[in-house]
Amino acid sequence: MLEVRLAKQAVKFLRSLPEDYRGAVKVRLRQLEQNHFPHGALQLKGHESCFRIRVGPFRIQYYFMEKEKVVLIYKISKRDETTYK
Repeated sequence: MLEVRLAKQAVKFLRSLPEDYRGAVKVRLRQLEQNHFPHGALQLKGHESCFRIRVGPFRIQYYFMEKEKVVLIYKISKRDETTYK
């Protein structure tokens, strides 16, 4: 089982989400505890251990630290033209 950690920015954004989306995001975060590469996950170009998963109009970007068995959620954001910059 993996440990999932959230950066301050991700926690702040998660708290600001409407209840229905917050629940859906939490379900995806629980899935990351079992598998750091769940169905629908994509590796970010140019980054060996950075991935993103989609939850409706939102993107969860995370870094997998294999040695420590930790998934660090560094950004949760609404999909727009600046999501991956």
